[in-house]
Amino acid sequence: MLHHYEEAVAVYRRWENPPLHMYILLALNYAQLGRMDAAAEAMARFADRRPESVDFALYAATHVRVCKRQEDREHWLEGYRKVCFGV
Repeated sequence: MLHHYEEAVAVYRRWENPPLHMYILLALNYAQLGRMDAAAEAMARFADRRPESVDFALYAATHVRVCKRQEDREHWLEGYRKVCFGV
């Protein structure tokens, strides 16, 4: 939410065995930095480890819904659009 993407990437990359959702967050940060190859790689790691019961669309919708401020919701949606559609 603070737009400190490089710092967030550095923190996420230090995890040795991150929880599944961290790959999505890493991808979102890379996408906001315009590093779409790295974002795609993070999403591929998510896809490789994702159990069938984990629904990415549901995760994204829930993630956005927990934001109280509209501008925060829009910010996360922007990241998801970049990751999913390259826009």
